[in-house]
Formats: sequence, structure tokens, C-alpha cells
Amino acid sequence: MKEYRNGFSSLGSLPLCPYFETGDCDKGDKCQFVHGDVCDLCNVPCLHPTDTEQRAQHRRECIDAHEAAMEEAFAEARSADIYLNNSILTFYLIMQGFICFEI
Repeated sequence: MKEYRNGFSSLGSLPLCPYFETGDCDKGDKCQFVHGDVCDLCNVPCLHPTDTEQRAQHRRECIDAHEAAMEEAFAEARSADIYLNNSILTFYLIMQGFICFEI
């Protein structure tokens, strides 16, 4: 049986390098950990090259985070639209004389 770094029996059993994920690993091929593949959604090298379950789990988490961010962005956009529409309506009502201000 081939032995990988630190006595692990397979590449799949090696953990991901936490330093490479943040861009701080300077050991390259001599690193005792696996350097991950880059996720196309979050652009972080956090996908284990041989662990398909970890890759699928990360992808689900990434998609969930992306969907939550989109929902928040849409909610903010709807809020801005309501504010803008109310401002336009108020301006229209002022111009039509339905609303007047006394000084």
C-alpha cells in the first residue's frame, strides 16, 4: 500500500490545507495537506480533489449562500423601488396641487 504524506493511506484521506484556502501556504508540493480546487461559485480553493461528497456538500452550501444573498439584494431593490415610487407619487401630487405646504 502506497503511503502518502503524514502516514495517510490515500490522497482522499488527506485533509485540505487551511493555509492554501486563504492564500497563505508557501510550501507548494512539499505541503503535508491537499491543496484544494477552486470553487467556480465562490472562487475559493476549498474543494477536495478526490472527495466527491465534500465537493457536493460545499456546492450545496455555496448555492444556498448565493440564493440568500440574491434574496437580500432583491428585497433591497424592492424597498428602493417602493421608496422611489412613493417619491414620484408625492412629487406628482404636489405638482397637481393635491398636496401643499404652508410656510
